[in-house]
Amino acid sequence: SGMFRGCSSLTGIPLPSSFSTASVTDMSYMLAGSNVSYQVINTFDTSSLVNASHMFEGWQGTVLDLTGWNVRKVENMESMFENSNLKQLKTEGWNTSRLLPVKNMFKGCSSLLSTSTFVLDVSKVQDMSSMFYGCSGLGEMDLSHFRNDIVTNVDNMFYGCTSLYRLDIRNLDTRYASTAGTFNDCCDMQHLTVGSGFQLASVEAFSLTFRNFGTEYHERYHGRTAIDCPSAHWDNVFSIALKNAYSDWEDRFYCYQKAVLPSGYDFNRTARYLAGNQLDRINKIE
Repeated sequence: SGMFRGCSSLTGIPLPSSFSTASVTDMSYMLAGSNVSYQVINTFDTSSLVNASHMFEGWQGTVLDLTGWNVRKVENMESMFENSNLKQLKTEGWNTSRLLPVKNMFKGCSSLLSTSTFVLDVSKVQDMSSMFYGCSGLGEMDLSHFRNDIVTNVDNMFYGCTSLYRLDIRNLDTRYASTAGTFNDCCDMQHLTVGSGFQLASVEAFSLTFRNFGTEYHERYHGRTAIDCPSAHWDNVFSIALKNAYSDWEDRFYCYQKAVLPSGYDFNRTARYLAGNQLDRINKIE
């Protein structure tokens, strides 16, 4: 672990033919703070890797294509990319069925623009706290593949994702989880999709979980944030919690599945600057 840590001036490495990572189980901090190119990184054999925590923490590169990596034995990705300059990450084909902690995995990755090219199996993960904390460059995230009903901590998971306007976590079950700060400062949120398993410890906990949620969208554009959840979940959970948290909650939020929309309309962000009593930022299909 820590092999190239802090090598900020090092990019290409003339590795000898005898160099092999096939039996390496711990690569924690291996490239932390370095500028080693992903072309070199892609040559690493990760078939025995178990611990990848902090591996790219503070990494100075911007693009990583790790589709060729075998991560089926990896158990720890805590802080794997924390505070790096990462803009694009590709991990198609990854098998992360053994993955346990992902705490702080992308924390502070303010340059990260998309999560559309990576898919993680988080079914065994219990700690997702601060996973995307401070990822202020992200606009849309489809995490519907996050299937988990044992997570115990999602504190600050999306805290400070100030540009995030659409998020789908419909298969994330939080009934056993701490949710403090989960969506705090997601101030541009316009559409949140959750399932019936998304629960809060109490009505009072809502204000701790959703502080400054959709505020920018509402105050600047007079938009209403859509909560896309089962109607019964809206009636029994969200409407009660929202009413407790915001005196003007009906002007700020609505239940997407209860909305009656004009024929021929589709939800997207094209009409970002539409104001007034819009159900969402919408664009008419030609």
